[in-house]
Amino acid sequence: MQPSTSNRNITGTVRRVASWLVVVGVGVGGWFAYRSEPVQRALGNREQFRVEPPEERPEYAGAVVESIGEFAYAAGESTIASASVTTVDRATQRATVTRTNTLTGVTIDGQSVPITVALPGVAAPAGTVVPAAASSRIVTFDAIFRKGATDADPWIRSPRAPYVGGTELDPYLVPTIDDVIGFELASIPGRDPRAVGGATGEIRRPTAEDALGPEAGQPLMSLPEHDLANVPEDVVDLRRWTTDDGTFALVSPIGYAIAGLSLPDDTRLVFTYGFDEDGLLRYLDVEIDPAVVMASLDHMDESMLSFEWRVTSVSDLGVTIDLPTNVVDEVPAA
Repeated sequence: MQPSTSNRNITGTVRRVASWLVVVGVGVGGWFAYRSEPVQRALGNREQFRVEPPEERPEYAGAVVESIGEFAYAAGESTIASASVTTVDRATQRATVTRTNTLTGVTIDGQSVPITVALPGVAAPAGTVVPAAASSRIVTFDAIFRKGATDADPWIRSPRAPYVGGTELDPYLVPTIDDVIGFELASIPGRDPRAVGGATGEIRRPTAEDALGPEAGQPLMSLPEHDLANVPEDVVDLRRWTTDDGTFALVSPIGYAIAGLSLPDDTRLVFTYGFDEDGLLRYLDVEIDPAVVMASLDHMDESMLSFEWRVTSVSDLGVTIDLPTNVVDEVPAA
């Protein structure tokens, strides 16, 4: 029995529609494949976003790196600046690290309390956070020397596994522009925070609106002013982005690791990079959403307010780091 003419027409129409859908599907799929990031990069259509590595990586024999993390404390609504200064000599593979903690502000029961030098035998006001004592250590390829409690006490020497990666001896201690800015970060609009037309090139500090948008509210706690006045003079390229913690970690993992952040991925923040004429990263600043800081203090003793990192010196001559002579070996715990 032969199919009717109407059935043959229906079958033909279905086949044509199916063929058309296949063609359209292949075309649409091909279009999206063509527009995909891997294909566009392979075709060279993302070159405007590429940060080319320098022909020769900038080298240095010695450097001095400073970092300051500012923290808010729930006790007495105090703030403490935790500072670290690292001096590294790459020829001898030695580094010195000095840490200090400075009480930068105390508010008790809504009243500002003057910051004075603690006197022996005098108790600190109730609710005041007392900064930890300063510390110094020298890191070598296979040992760490820790300074004693006083200048008269010997240094304590401890063995360490002979490695340099992820330590003060890391050759990438001072990264370059291509270490911290790649395709993704270069494609996110950034801006130079220096005031346009300013006689001295002053830098406008980030505001709550930068991090939170135009609907930003005022934080419940009076947070300290955060200034970008300590940018090294050698910085010639300064760029700032407003993003969230998760994006910062994704698009610039080396810079994120330097800051040592530990925040929810959706935390809004403002981060700034500064590079010298050789492309070395000389400045990094991160300011955190103040609303997140306040929320953290509801269930934590401390919360980071901001982080500043700067390379104050890069030298071709190296830095002389002498090992202490008054040394005792650490006694292993029983």
